[in-house]
Amino acid sequence: MRRILRITDLQNDIESHTKDLEILKNRSKNILKSFDEAISQDKFADILRHIFGKRYQQSNSEEIQDSDDNISLCEDSSSGDETGNESFTPLEMQPQGIVDNVCPEGCRQELYELTLKLRSDRHLLEQGIAEKIKEIEEIKKELETNSKKMKSVEVNSKLLQQRYDALQVLCEN
Repeated sequence: MRRILRITDLQNDIESHTKDLEILKNRSKNILKSFDEAISQDKFADILRHIFGKRYQQSNSEEIQDSDDNISLCEDSSSGDETGNESFTPLEMQPQGIVDNVCPEGCRQELYELTLKLRSDRHLLEQGIAEKIKEIEEIKKELETNSKKMKSVEVNSKLLQQRYDALQVLCEN
């Protein structure tokens, strides 16, 4: 009886986690839609799309939460045009000389900051989605294990019932 209840609980957990996963996926789609709407008419749309699409190169989740504090702000200097500068590391240098930790010269600061915020939000949602998928897979494995055990108990129960019935027939004769 406990195993049946556990299987039911696991099935309910899968259903609940699947709903949560869909919510996270919808939030991710909404972030993408918000980003597309914000940059649709901007001349820096391609650069901002590249910045938005980049994944974080962070070593732990604490740095992700503080990422807004670690990102350089837009400056009026022409340092963004110095793509041959040896002070850039490979992680900072992007294709076509795009440096995503500095606001591109001429780009609106608020649009650049929105891009970084939405990228950060998207990244956190992607982590949440990956965690939900992992949780669902773990629950499915546990459900499968419990289902196999339940099947084994059913088979053994049927065998015992058949033996009992056979003994009853022998005792009657």
